Amino acid sequence: MADETVINGAGSDLELNNNNNDDKLVEIEKVSSKNDRADVDLKKIETLEQEKSELLKEKNENHEKIRVLTDEIDGFKRNQVELNEKLEKMQKENAQFEQENKSLQSIAGRALELETEVSCLQHDLISTMSENDETRSEFQKLKSEFNELKEKIAEKESKIGDLEKEKISLLERIEKDAKEVKKLKSENESVVRDLKTREVEISEKEGEILRLQNVENDFNKWKVKLNHEKEAENKQLLGDLEKSEMLRRELEEDAKKEKEIGKSKILLPAVIVSTGTVVAAAAIICCIACVRRR
Repeated sequence: MADETVINGAGSDLELNNNNNDDKLVEIEKVSSKNDRADVDLKKIETLEQEKSELLKEKNENHEKIRVLTDEIDGFKRNQVELNEKLEKMQKENAQFEQENKSLQSIAGRALELETEVSCLQHDLISTMSENDETRSEFQKLKSEFNELKEKIAEKESKIGDLEKEKISLLERIEKDAKEVKKLKSENESVVRDLKTREVEISEKEGEILRLQNVENDFNKWKVKLNHEKEAENKQLLGDLEKSEMLRRELEEDAKKEKEIGKSKILLPAVIVSTGTVVAAAAIICCIACVRRR
């Protein structure tokens, strides 16, 4: 009866070990699930890093575009200043030409008066040609001067017309450049707004990457800790397995002895318990092999 009690107690210990092994297998499956989630987080971090690189590249391109647009705007501003200076100079020349034109008109009026006087003198000269050769010479001189003045007036008027046309052309160019500068400023502001939006997105991506990296670090620490715990548990399981193997051998030896003595009442339970012990030991060995593979 004492031997039967020992055998039944050994069977209870093996049952408890089997239950513990089942719990360990469930925990190992949970760890495997966490590893899968960690792999997903790592892939997400790689994707975010790639998006960050693309956003930084686009940011640099936008900076270069802004620089080019700024240079173009500065160029238009310099051209506008030069055109304004040229227009101011032409306006001064135009005012000077107008003043000269007024003087020429006054001269032309005086020339008309002189022409009238010349006509009178011609009439007088016809009657007194023989006595006034000097007056005829002066008349020819005045007539030549009058013709020269008429040519100068026509030339000045032509120059004034050309200046007016050039003035209109310059005003049109200034207006066109002003519109172009306004358009470039609008495009520049739009690019700056897009760039600020991209910078906000980059900051958000960097925050997400930092958060995932922290999660990864925490997971790695937990994984290392769990591995240490698993190693300790595996050592304990190996010790339990060795104890179970020793117990199995003892039970087999006891069963052989009882068989030889011929105790039939104890023989059948002993054989059944020995068979269960072997099966339990095989199950423990399989569990340990699975843990090592994982």
